[in-house]
Amino acid sequence: MAKVQMFAVLSLDGCLSDNSGDARWILRPESYDIDKIFDAADYEFSSNYPTSRLMENEDDSVFIIEATLENADYINGLFRLRLIDEIIIYTIPFIAGTELKLFKAGLPISYWELDNEKRYKCGVHRSMYSRKVIE
Repeated sequence: MAKVQMFAVLSLDGCLSDNSGDARWILRPESYDIDKIFDAADYEFSSNYPTSRLMENEDDSVFIIEATLENADYINGLFRLRLIDEIIIYTIPFIAGTELKLFKAGLPISYWELDNEKRYKCGVHRSMYSRKVIE
């Protein structure tokens, strides 16, 4: 079955960038390995991609979606359907104070395991999580 990754750039208080466009460009992708993450994915998709196609995909493809203000509700829907398999979060060391949160109230409880983390210059931190299956 296909794997779905969610990529986000968040402030210390968990806020999304209020810039329109790709959040990854707040950071220089080549300096923080962001370009490698997107290059490793087979498909980059958006909220225009039907969730039914994700569920029907039976190969080992990797889909990645970047969290933005415009698609935060769609991504929360993917979490509700338990379609997100991995979370990649870059934390930028500042407090945005905008209340423009990625994770909305009412999401089902899910458990995640830290697979990898890396600290970069200037206090940027990358955390990569995979969904933990509780039996």
